[in-house]
Amino acid sequence: MPARASAPREVPDGSPEAAALLGEQLRALRERTGLVMRAFVSKYGYSQTTISRYERGGRLPRKAYLDCLLGEVSRRGDPLLTPEDVQTTYGLYRKALGPAGGRNALLLEVFELELRKEQLSVQTTGLYTEAAAYKARVGELEARLAAGGAARPGEREQLRREGAELARRRTELETEQHTVQQRINRLEQLLPLDDEDTALAPPPPPTVPPFVPPGEHGGRPGRRVSVTQWILGAGLAVALTLLTVIAFHLWSPGSTDSPVSSGSSGSSGRDGRAAPPASAAQPSDSGTDAASDPATVGGGGDGDDGTSTAPSAGATGWTRQYHDTSITLPPVEDVGCQLASMDFDPPRGYEGSADAISGTPDDLTVQTACVGMPTNITLYAVAWGTSSAGEPGPARCLDDANRNALPRKQALSKITVGSAYCLVTRKQSLAWFKVTAKPGSQQQGLTVVATLWTPPEGS
Repeated sequence: MPARASAPREVPDGSPEAAALLGEQLRALRERTGLVMRAFVSKYGYSQTTISRYERGGRLPRKAYLDCLLGEVSRRGDPLLTPEDVQTTYGLYRKALGPAGGRNALLLEVFELELRKEQLSVQTTGLYTEAAAYKARVGELEARLAAGGAARPGEREQLRREGAELARRRTELETEQHTVQQRINRLEQLLPLDDEDTALAPPPPPTVPPFVPPGEHGGRPGRRVSVTQWILGAGLAVALTLLTVIAFHLWSPGSTDSPVSSGSSGSSGRDGRAAPPASAAQPSDSGTDAASDPATVGGGGDGDDGTSTAPSAGATGWTRQYHDTSITLPPVEDVGCQLASMDFDPPRGYEGSADAISGTPDDLTVQTACVGMPTNITLYAVAWGTSSAGEPGPARCLDDANRNALPRKQALSKITVGSAYCLVTRKQSLAWFKVTAKPGSQQQGLTVVATLWTPPEGS
């Protein structure tokens, strides 16, 4: 049964008839995925009773259910999702919610706040792009002065003004994101609960905008200007924690000990997916690396985070399965809400997702721009973090994955050519990889060179 394409018949906003029209659309979309009710329930964790109530119009879902359903149609629908499908579905949902002050007033306000969160996320991505360009200009000025050149007339003042404006916008975005999320949290306490509330992952916290402090960005002509540095760090806490700490440090000329930095913001959530079963390691094609890395790891007094399920770094006998192996996650362009995936154990990249077939997620998945959101990369492995440009040993790689942890989901634009990462795979192996290219006219693919170690026996 194809999803409704024509304009819905006229019914009162917020009426049972409007809810029934939405239910017909939701059922049609689910049937387009080719998944029977039982398969859909098994994959997404909703109860059959809850979905039946949605499709009969007896209860209105949260926006998360619509996003989940539209995303599934975009991956495997017959026919695939179109912009008209998205517009029609959200139009019917908005009509079913009815007017402000109506019987669905709480759910309507939550829906509008969730839309605002998505808009703020898009604005944050744009601010990151502007901040990166700003950083490059500061670096260019530093290099020019270090080579004996001079600043152009008004250049320092222009940079100072731009830095102040970026800092102001960051503060505004951060404040509104916090206010919106707090309001959603309060309203959720008043909404009636559905079965799926324990199965669906809560929405991720807002991405913290980059901090760009105002101030001087230069020194006396002929002196080297100290570089403005960005530090992107994250902490991985309970199951799916998103904690992004972005600080923009400014060192004034002539000073060696006075950075200006921002505070951090974060919150945690859960992935909501079932944990994949562990499987055996792939046959070895090379030798064994020592577990201890010759490079020193961190400062001596740090305590263990105690939360990683990865093998112990102190164990011996890590086995290197492959080395400098190229893997490409293919770009999926000109189609919204599409997926491409990358696995490291074994190494492979392909369009689509194993999750759509087996229920087991891939290590990394890229989803193209979808329903107002940018192209994102999502981790379904245990953990990942930034690493050195040169291949580390397994112990150092494990330490990087845990101590330099990144958010589970972030804009693909933040994954740049030349950056390197360590990742604990779903099979508890360690992968180090370096981005060598972002193929596609919209740079929505990833080509990496990777090395994989499997854990010691009994770890």
